[in-house]
Amino acid sequence: MVELKHVALTIDSKKHAVQFYDQVLDGKLVREFEINSDLVTQIFSITVSDKIPVMVFEVNKVQFEIFIVDDQKLADRFDHVCISVNDVNEFKKQCLTYGLPVSVIPKGEKELVFIKDFVGNLFEIKQRG
Repeated sequence: MVELKHVALTIDSKKHAVQFYDQVLDGKLVREFEINSDLVTQIFSITVSDKIPVMVFEVNKVQFEIFIVDDQKLADRFDHVCISVNDVNEFKKQCLTYGLPVSVIPKGEKELVFIKDFVGNLFEIKQRG
């Protein structure tokens, strides 16, 4: 069983993020964080010189992770869908049997797991629980 956790998209400014996700979609800002440049490179294969700010909005029980980049870097996309599964290890094995690329990225004592579908769409995989 797969469950949607969040959708991650890219936008050009915090102002536009608030205007769209808070005011237009009537969402609520639930947290903010930054993703460091090393992790950006490992996950998205994008080289950046600084941390990327991220705002998380909840809109009708759906979370949107909004990566904030300036206008010149909008070609760099951080778009992905995060899902949770009953057993991450079994899900990784299943993906590999279909020839889908699986990336396991160490982050402290945890591991981040990402897969790509047949045309390169990126999915973050989390353990349900």
